[in-house]
Amino acid sequence: MSGNFSSYLQEVARHLPAHARRLVTGDLNLTVLAWFTEGVASKEAARRIRRALEE
Repeated sequence: MSGNFSSYLQEVARHLPAHARRLVTGDLNLTVLAWFTEGVASKEAARRIRRALEE
C-alpha cells in the first residue's frame, strides 16, 4: 500500500459516519494498521467497520 498510515487513517475515517470516525484512532487502530499493512483499500476498511457496527 502506498502512502503513510496517517493518510490511510484519514481516508478510512472519511468513508465512515461521523459517530464512528473516532474508532479508527482509538480502539480499532491496530486492526486498521494490520489492514493497511495487508494492502486493504481504505474504502474496504471502512466497509468492514460499518458492517461490524451494524451487527
